[in-house]
Amino acid sequence: MTTPLETLYDAARAFVAATPELAAFAQMPADPASGTLAPNPVPALAHLPMHFPTDAATAEGSALAAAVVEAADQIAWNLTYDEDLVGADFLARYGWFELLGPSGHFVDESLVAFIGYWGPGLRYPWHKHASREIYAVVDGRALFERESAAAREMGPGGVSPHAAWEAHALRTADAPVLALALQAGEDLNGVPIILGDRFVAGEPS
Repeated sequence: MTTPLETLYDAARAFVAATPELAAFAQMPADPASGTLAPNPVPALAHLPMHFPTDAATAEGSALAAAVVEAADQIAWNLTYDEDLVGADFLARYGWFELLGPSGHFVDESLVAFIGYWGPGLRYPWHKHASREIYAVVDGRALFERESAAAREMGPGGVSPHAAWEAHALRTADAPVLALALQAGEDLNGVPIILGDRFVAGEPS
């Protein structure tokens, strides 16, 4: 019998395969070993069923969003940051989890696939990390910013790649966003370095 987490993994793998930029970045393995993570709820879980899936999502995105909602209470959610760094409101309406990776629900030592939720009206400040990365919008909308390109507002299926150590940020307006990201390269479970709310010419300000 397939568990909700297995259904979620299969939906994420199908979403990656159906998104050309993700598929070019990496392929999620067909049958990874299961990790031993225990569920870890966060306040944002209460918002997920109200927001997703929407009619705007692709077929694969809708299936993935529905699978996240279905498995939400079995997921080891993370907040990573503390209130002093990002604020209480951010932590109340944000959460992410490592679906695949060295410390994921499913184990892989060379690739991370994580899914994040940001509620409406949130600012994920400029940050950077050693791994190269690509985000794809599963459902909802957000403004994606990165050091090497102009900011882009993107809906379902939109992608934003980031080179290793490239600063990037995210902002939601009236809608929330559910996004899947793949990471590869160095320090896959490293904590991102927060640079601040603005980023100019390679330096936080």
